[in-house]
Amino acid sequence: MRLALALALLVGGCGPGAPRATASLRERLTSDEAAAARERAPDLIARVEHAMDRADAAERAGDEAGAADHTTEARLFLEAALAEAARVEDEDERANLEQQVATLLARARRDEEARETIDRGLARADAAAAARAEALAALALAETDEARPARRARVSLEQAADLRHAAAALRARARLTLAAARALGADEAALADSNAALAASEAATGDPQAALAAADRAHHAALRALGAQRAGLDGPGPDGAASLAEAAAAEGFEVVPLPEGTGVEVDDVFAGAATAVSRAATTRVERLATLVAAYPHGPVQVQAQVAQQGHAGDALAERRAEALRRALIAAGADADRLSAQAIPTALRGDEPIARVRLVFVAYAR
Repeated sequence: MRLALALALLVGGCGPGAPRATASLRERLTSDEAAAARERAPDLIARVEHAMDRADAAERAGDEAGAADHTTEARLFLEAALAEAARVEDEDERANLEQQVATLLARARRDEEARETIDRGLARADAAAAARAEALAALALAETDEARPARRARVSLEQAADLRHAAAALRARARLTLAAARALGADEAALADSNAALAASEAATGDPQAALAAADRAHHAALRALGAQRAGLDGPGPDGAASLAEAAAAEGFEVVPLPEGTGVEVDDVFAGAATAVSRAATTRVERLATLVAAYPHGPVQVQAQVAQQGHAGDALAERRAEALRRALIAAGADADRLSAQAIPTALRGDEPIARVRLVFVAYAR
């Protein structure tokens, strides 16, 4: 019985069956590690399988040395395939990391550029706000100086310093406006009046009142030159309403966005119940006329409202609107663009008040 069992084991070990030399290698080929190698180094895996097939064939033929050699060859190719898979994986990770770094650097550059853009915008906004405040102070001084009975009266040192500061602010604003006009193609001949007034203002070092008056002339001549260049454009453009609002506010007027356009309100044009523009409002009317010239597109409605209600109030409002329209034309505004009317009932508000405004129809927001 024991002899029969031994013979059966001997026959089973030497007869046909699964090769033993490559068994461990074939098991490794089914692992997750080898799966990555199959994907990243398929040529080497193919050589592993070929070497194992040759090892199995040698083992079945009884060539133990050949089986061992081919098994060793298969093992070496498998190790090479695993190493290549690891190398490719490292390269992919490195490439991914480099891409992430590049993306982060690009984002950082964009963030930095955005921050710089925001900082520049804030700086420009701060500068514009400061310039507007200085210009308003300058205009107020110019208007006060205009209304003096004796304009050449002696002024104090403090008043003289204020006048010089105001003149400098207006000159700076005039130069910015001239630069905008040049950017739109204005030649020096078109800017001659403003440049001459600038030179006169700078030359009047001993007369601050004259320096302020000349700076005011330079500023308004520059605005008119800019308006002449804008007139050649097809329309106000996307920033036209915002530019008009900023310019009107810088001149000391209140800006009122309306459904039919941008409204520019002006105070103290009429005294009491008068229908004639007051002499004290001459400077404000001139600035309104300059604003009309600087923003040359579309019709401009001169609208008025009075506290008095009913037909008599409407008639008075219409007479005031017409009086201001004529005053604007006398100050140089384009008559063809101007019309006069009472403020429509739907736009008067809840309380009856006296007010006057210009509505720039083409500059609706």
